Amino acid sequence: IFNTLSANSSLRLSVFNSIVDLAVASDDMDLVLPQLQYVSSWVSEWGVNIQAERDLLLTLSDRLKKTGNPYQSNEFLLKYLNTFNSQTAELDSQKDHAKRAIVESIALPEVLNFENLLKVDAIQHIKSEKAYELLSVFMNGNVQDYRALTAKYSGLVQELELNEEEALRKIRLLSLASLGSENLSRELSYHEIAKALEVDEAEVELWVIDVIRAGLVEAKLNQVSRVVVISRSIYRTFGQPQWQQLSQRLNGWKQSLQEILQVIANAKLTSAAVSTAVITN
Repeated sequence: IFNTLSANSSLRLSVFNSIVDLAVASDDMDLVLPQLQYVSSWVSEWGVNIQAERDLLLTLSDRLKKTGNPYQSNEFLLKYLNTFNSQTAELDSQKDHAKRAIVESIALPEVLNFENLLKVDAIQHIKSEKAYELLSVFMNGNVQDYRALTAKYSGLVQELELNEEEALRKIRLLSLASLGSENLSRELSYHEIAKALEVDEAEVELWVIDVIRAGLVEAKLNQVSRVVVISRSIYRTFGQPQWQQLSQRLNGWKQSLQEILQVIANAKLTSAAVSTAVITN
């Protein structure tokens, strides 16, 4: 029925909703997943109003969560929240959904970048919430910041229904990535890393391997010297401090290049002088 309707028919919306409900009921949501990439363009073609679009996006998020597709569910939840902006009167009514988006993003093991959440007005609207404070730690903080916040709000992790072990693992990975970005190409001792992550030195190699596997850094381990050299690391955020750091590195490279060029120039002068002396003799 869906394909027999014209591409811009608003009836396609109700038919698509029925298809999704049927897929959920028959445990065949996998058949629908490949089509979800077209939802945004379909909504535009159907010409439905904003409320109908919101209902669809939120329904998809809920159905995807129910059928064990948490990443896609989170994606559609954020799309839903993005239909509200700072001028939207309904922002107050979206606090629970905004909090859910934060919690689910923190809970998903492969979500390691949170900058897109900060661009969502509905999430910015709940800055006074504890969930937002926790998001800020995962954006910019380290293990010590995480410990401080969870000590400040006793039972916070349980209140947000997060897995303590998984949350701590993620903040350790992110902390190690930040440590790497601040110390590129410098030898980091096992002791420094263990202290930053609050783990035993015997665990450092496993954490370095994990952060490499997560794609957050590129690094080499020296088991004899017990040091790690990180050659590349992601920036969890890229703001003014990161621009300043980049500027300092560029200036450092510029200075090093100038020194190399000076050495080459001096070598050429010396070579020319020697050649002249040989010819004269």
